[in-house]
Amino acid sequence: MEAYSDEYPHIRMLSHRFKEAVYGGETNLDGLDPYVQMCRRVEEYLLENGELERLELARRCFYFKINEKMSRPDRRGNISWRREVMRELVQEWGWSDGHLQLLDTRPQWKIHQVLEERQILVDALRQSYQALSDFARIQDDDHTIDPAELNLLGRRLYAAFERKAGKVDLVNPGISDDLSEDRLSLHQLRNPGQTGWVLYRGLVRSGETGGQRPLKRGHSLVEILAWCHFNHITQSSLSMISLHPEDCTVSSWEQRSVMDCLEDIFPRGRLTDPDLDALAEPARVARNALFINLGVDPMAKLTREGMQLVSSRTDALSYGGRWENLAINFELIVQTSWQEILTFHYSGDHALLDCLCDYLAWTPVDAGQPPMGVNTFSFSSTAARPSPTAFAMCSSRSSPGSTVHRTAATPAICCRSVTITTCCSRKTACRATATSSPTRPCCRNWLHRRNASARWVSILPP
Repeated sequence: MEAYSDEYPHIRMLSHRFKEAVYGGETNLDGLDPYVQMCRRVEEYLLENGELERLELARRCFYFKINEKMSRPDRRGNISWRREVMRELVQEWGWSDGHLQLLDTRPQWKIHQVLEERQILVDALRQSYQALSDFARIQDDDHTIDPAELNLLGRRLYAAFERKAGKVDLVNPGISDDLSEDRLSLHQLRNPGQTGWVLYRGLVRSGETGGQRPLKRGHSLVEILAWCHFNHITQSSLSMISLHPEDCTVSSWEQRSVMDCLEDIFPRGRLTDPDLDALAEPARVARNALFINLGVDPMAKLTREGMQLVSSRTDALSYGGRWENLAINFELIVQTSWQEILTFHYSGDHALLDCLCDYLAWTPVDAGQPPMGVNTFSFSSTAARPSPTAFAMCSSRSSPGSTVHRTAATPAICCRSVTITTCCSRKTACRATATSSPTRPCCRNWLHRRNASARWVSILPP
C-alpha cells in the first residue's frame, strides 16, 4: 500500500505487471509467481528510497512466509520449486550460512532476540502508517479514502504497539514459539531518586547486576509480573523467581499469590485480536484485578519495634483511636476491549479515591450501564519475615478449598513462627500454633501474642 501511494496517481498494479510480462513473452513461471512479484515491487520501492534496514526486514518476512529452512540440507528426491526459488533469492541477497541458521532457529529465539526483532518491526509499521496518513491528508479531496477505516487502522496499531507508562507491551507477535524462562531474578530498587523493580534472566544476586542486561524495568511489582504473565515468560509450575535483596519488602509467597491471581483472572495470558466493532468505540474495561498494600506495611514503624497497634475499631480506612488509613497502596491492572493491558499505581492517603475516580472514568455516567466489578486482593506483606513478636488473626473461608485473602481490614501480621492450620468463622474455633508453645483456640475476634516465655496470651477481648 505504501508503494502504491508513492506512485499515485500513476499506479502500476501488480496485476498490470503480470499481464505485461505474459504478453511480453515471459516464460519463467518462478518470476511470475505473485509472492515473488510482490517481493520484487517492495524491494524496488525501498531501494529507491534508500531504506536498507526496512529492505532487510521485508526480505526476512518473505523468507519466514515461504517457510523453507535453507540452512538444512536438501531432501533426497525431487526438490520443490519453492526451495529452488528461495535458494536463488538468498544467494542474490548475500545471506551467509550463519545468518540462515539464525533465521531458521526463530521458533526457539529467546526474549532478547525477540525484543530486537519486535522493535525493528514496530518502527517499520509506524513509518508505514505515517506515510499512509500523510498520503490521506494530502489527498483529502479524494473521497475514495475512508477516514473511518484509516482511524481503525491507527487504533489497531496504537493498541498493539504504542508505548506508554504502565502499559504491558506484548513483545512476541508470533516471532518465537516459546519465551519461557526456568529461572528469573527480581530486584527491588530502593535508592534515593531511583525506586522500582528490575527483572533479569537466570539467577542474578545482589551485587552481580553490573554486567547484566535487564529484561524489564517497571515502577511496580504488578507491572513486572503482568509483563511476565502476558508474554509467557513464566510458567506457573516450572519457572522460579528469586527476589532480591534479602530484605525485599515483598515475600515469595506474595509474588506467587499475585501470579496465581493473574492466572485465574487472565487464563494463560492469552488475548484475542480486537474486534473492529470494539475499535470503533472508546476502550472499556473487559477484565481487571486490584491488589491492595502489596509489599507495603502501613504500620512499618511499629513492626520494626516488634509491636502492633490493636484496636476494636477495625475499619481499615479509619483504624484505631487515631483514625489511621491503612489502605495506602493500590495496584490496578486492566484489560481493555482493545486488548490492551494497562497497570496503574496509586499510593498515599488519597490512593483509594484516586483509584476509584480513574476506574469510574472508564464507564461514564451516560454510558447506560454500571461499572464492572473489581476483583480485589490483598496479602500480608510481612508473612515471611520473623520478628521478636508474632501475631496471627484467623480469616474465614467462604467455601472449602477457596483461597484465604487477607485484606487491609485485618491489620494482623502472620509470622513464620505462626502457622494457621484451620480457618474459622466467627462462631467456630480454630487453631493457631507457634514454635515451642501450646496450641490455643481462637476465633476472628481474637488476636494472640507470644510473650518471652513462649506462652500465648490473648490481647483482645472476645
